[in-house]
Amino acid sequence: MSIFVHIKDIHFSYGRTPVLEGLSYTFKAGEMTAVLGHNGCGKSTLMKNIMGYLLPSSGVIDLASEGKSINSIGNSIRNRKELSRLVSFVPQRAGSFAASTVFDTVRMGRLPYLKNRWNGFTEEDRSKTVEVLRLLNLESFSERLLGCLSGGEQQKVLLARCLVQETPVIILDEATASMDIHHKVDIMETLKRRKEELGLTVIAVMHDLNLAARYSDTLCFLKGGQVLCDGTPSEAMTDKNMEQVYGLEMPVRKDEDGVPFVLPGRQKS
Repeated sequence: MSIFVHIKDIHFSYGRTPVLEGLSYTFKAGEMTAVLGHNGCGKSTLMKNIMGYLLPSSGVIDLASEGKSINSIGNSIRNRKELSRLVSFVPQRAGSFAASTVFDTVRMGRLPYLKNRWNGFTEEDRSKTVEVLRLLNLESFSERLLGCLSGGEQQKVLLARCLVQETPVIILDEATASMDIHHKVDIMETLKRRKEELGLTVIAVMHDLNLAARYSDTLCFLKGGQVLCDGTPSEAMTDKNMEQVYGLEMPVRKDEDGVPFVLPGRQKS
């Protein structure tokens, strides 16, 4: 099942500070969309509203398939357990999971499918966990504590947790920000492959413009709590848009495959 994420005129503020101001956008089903923009433009806040961690003061976020609404997020969430079977999340860092084993951390992705809190995990949950660990070459880490792994390895484990959750929508909030290039490419290749195999909708908050252009179907740039521009990497990554978004001169070039990339920016004189 492929899921569209429709966002209509949402507003959100931290106290008296507005962050999202009438933002509307549709994340297309079966695509990877990179959400980009300078720090504080509302990227992470938007993701937390889609996840239901934060609730907009007005507007609606609608998850839909084939034109039919499945779960709506407004001032309240219609069904949290249902939402957790639709959307999974890869945060920036492991945080509170650091004291858990890799196996237990990944298996937590099966929590939305527990029949009740007393029965616990099933054999199916265990086998799905083993399958994903094998898929991501994490079997040898299975009994190690997550906090004992490198940052890149930890993020790979959190991606495994999302995959075992089997949601049609995956959200990443700067999940590759602190990684070396090897781990960044490894995670993006895995996401791209799973997206194509399963028709996943992937929404990734990113700062690495060149990585976003290489792996995303669509780039969505935010500024001032709204969408400034979007399109394919070639459409959205232009000299003019880079200057508008970041306030820098950032020449855009294309590689031998026609994929755009930006050169280091400089302030306008």
